[in-house]
Amino acid sequence: MTLSRRELRALQIVAEGGIIEVGEGLFAVSSQTDPNKHYMVKIADGKRMCECTDFSKGRKCKHVYAVTYYLMMRDLRRGLQNTVEDEVRCDSCGSENIVKAGFRYNKSGVVQRYYCKDCGRWFRDPFGFDHCRFKPEVVAAALDLYCRGLSLRQVSDHLQSIHKIKVSYGTIYVWLRRYVELVHRYTSELTGSFTERWHADETILNVRGRDLLIWSLLDDETRFLIAHHISTRKSEEEACTLIGKGLQKSISPPWEFVTDGNPAYTKALRKEVPPRKPLIHVVGPLAGPVTNNRVERLNQTIKKRAKGAVHFNDQKGVETFMKAFEIFYNFIRPHSALGYVTPAEKAGIARKTSWYELISLACKGSSEDSTCLKTTAAVKRRMNLVSSTSES
Repeated sequence: MTLSRRELRALQIVAEGGIIEVGEGLFAVSSQTDPNKHYMVKIADGKRMCECTDFSKGRKCKHVYAVTYYLMMRDLRRGLQNTVEDEVRCDSCGSENIVKAGFRYNKSGVVQRYYCKDCGRWFRDPFGFDHCRFKPEVVAAALDLYCRGLSLRQVSDHLQSIHKIKVSYGTIYVWLRRYVELVHRYTSELTGSFTERWHADETILNVRGRDLLIWSLLDDETRFLIAHHISTRKSEEEACTLIGKGLQKSISPPWEFVTDGNPAYTKALRKEVPPRKPLIHVVGPLAGPVTNNRVERLNQTIKKRAKGAVHFNDQKGVETFMKAFEIFYNFIRPHSALGYVTPAEKAGIARKTSWYELISLACKGSSEDSTCLKTTAAVKRRMNLVSSTSES
């Protein structure tokens, strides 16, 4: 999967600042041949329309591509600006008795330094990007571009050609595994009250000649991807695992459970759902008032995204991809069928956010847990010291 000439020219237009946002859903894109000429691109009902000759011939022109990339970068910048800086604490002892102590001038830019007056420790700006020589904005942009369908090599080429940042695709994969796991632990603890109808289905991804099953559990009204599971078998135990993950994230079980004709769901529902809870199991037909089309459409999106993720070597790589997809789908990507809000917003779990903010929030939670553990360990050491002194 490589970028076409129109897409490359569109990226060049965005990099040169050739897009002016005239009004709501209206953009003026400068011509590359005549700087004084602009083409108007209009967004109406989720469709992008341009007045140039190429678009009138039924082609997707570079001006429409440019507006698409411009909106992607604008949403990312807004997410970074909306990040609220909380009170900084010492990452060693958790004290708030700290002062700013100058800056460090790294290759990635200027980094704020702090000094703790209680333990005498120096530390950097603690926003979840420790020991990373690149700016946090670069890491967040790389994760965002990957989840929007670009491969690791395409993300690397984009950062180098547009932003003049040289980073290998291997480094981007390290970022992906590190920060996706960090954020997924944080988002997995967020629970919500979903609607009364859930959809479940499975699809197949081929990984080096080996078929892996991707099980998905989707809420009907909010389109929230409640849980996913990866397995090599289509058995009752695997269906139980998927339903169990969904029940842990929900306040209450659903009233209706829509699936295909896989008998594993029927047996799993009898085991996992409480017996006192009335539940209607609907085996979704191809047509009718209740179908399983919504989760089938989700499977198409998963397979489309997976085509660009060519780094699948084993089941662990697929798991990383699915965790990144779940985070991006639920919390970052607006859904057109929901009025361009995210499924997490629709479910009342969290507002629309960005990779930068999610990483910061996840790191804050993990740092508070580690601070509590360190404080508890220090108290135990002091108690042991006092008891040993009294005994002697």
